[in-house]
Amino acid sequence: MAILINVKTRLRIASSNTSFDADITALIEEAKSDMTSVGITILDDTDPNVISAIISYCRAYFDLESPNMERWQKVYESKRDGLSLDGDYHVVT
Repeated sequence: MAILINVKTRLRIASSNTSFDADITALIEEAKSDMTSVGITILDDTDPNVISAIISYCRAYFDLESPNMERWQKVYESKRDGLSLDGDYHVVT
């Protein structure tokens, strides 16, 4: 739930406004799935790096007509790729 409020704040949506909660929650899950697909196995919703990546993903895809969409996609991809190379975000077996 905290991640939802963080994302809403960055999207400039009041936390009391629940109109977009389903859409934002879906975007959060998409971001997590995308990060998992590149090998990130530790996705702690309280980790500032994970939160930042998820927020960037949501900023890119929440408003598909935003003139900043490509910029936020690149920011997200850079954050995601950095996390995928960091051993702290992989389960060691």
